[in-house]
Amino acid sequence: MTPGQLRTFIAVVANRSVSRAADSLFVSQAAVSSALASLQAELGVNLVVRDGRNIAITDAGMALYGKAVEVIGLLEDAARVAKEAGKRTRRSLRIGAVTTVGEFLLPHWIGGFLAAMPEYDIALEVGNRDRVFDLLASHKVDIVIAGRPRSNALFTTVATREHSLVLVGSASGKEPDPAASTWLLREEGSGSRQSALEVLAASGFEVPTMTIGSNVAILQAASLGIGVAVVSLDSLIGTGLEFEVNRIEMPGLPISKQWHLVVRSGHERDAAVQAFIGHLASIGQIALSSRDSPG
Repeated sequence: MTPGQLRTFIAVVANRSVSRAADSLFVSQAAVSSALASLQAELGVNLVVRDGRNIAITDAGMALYGKAVEVIGLLEDAARVAKEAGKRTRRSLRIGAVTTVGEFLLPHWIGGFLAAMPEYDIALEVGNRDRVFDLLASHKVDIVIAGRPRSNALFTTVATREHSLVLVGSASGKEPDPAASTWLLREEGSGSRQSALEVLAASGFEVPTMTIGSNVAILQAASLGIGVAVVSLDSLIGTGLEFEVNRIEMPGLPISKQWHLVVRSGHERDAAVQAFIGHLASIGQIALSSRDSPG
């Protein structure tokens, strides 16, 4: 297997089409078909099968896809590190974060980090939990900050930050009744969505829900009286954003949670990661895990 074959196969899986894969790679359909055929012949298994005008991925194909993404990510990561070491100038840190952290905490954290260590370039990817962990697994980011870490030997938590989930509603007029209000939820794959659904299930409330894919939009909607929402206190405290919302008390809330700073196992001592978590620990924003604590 060559990197070129694997990149072609990844594009075919992502697009579920040879023609669309060819367009994404800026090559001919014949080149994609040839690379795919030679890869299947080398492995002796079918990786894809025809499904009407599109293609379906076989079990063997899905098994290869996960490893192919990891291998290509590792190759790209190795090239990046070598280039940085050769230039001996700027260094980079690629961060993946769930939306709450990306919108409310990381702007402050990154600003302080760059003030202390201006030699770094930061790349930030913000998405839901599933997306950011996929980015970490495929070597697209160096560290992820998320709520619920995946149970996977591939990942290691190097530090944590305590936070609480609370219910909020409009601060104008009468306090909203959680049992008679629309519940505003994040999109599928969001940790806060799952927590909110668990609270709803435990309460027995039969209420309408509305999905909104942004913490800022959810807080704005709550402030306008559209509904109530389970949010992290980190989205309300010290962000510089003013929302006309109040906390609403109800059984099961608040919920104590942790943000987890997660790396790929074996990368705990990466210099860029260590510089970042060391800075955050020094200003009291996170607690290092026992393996990363001094001494």
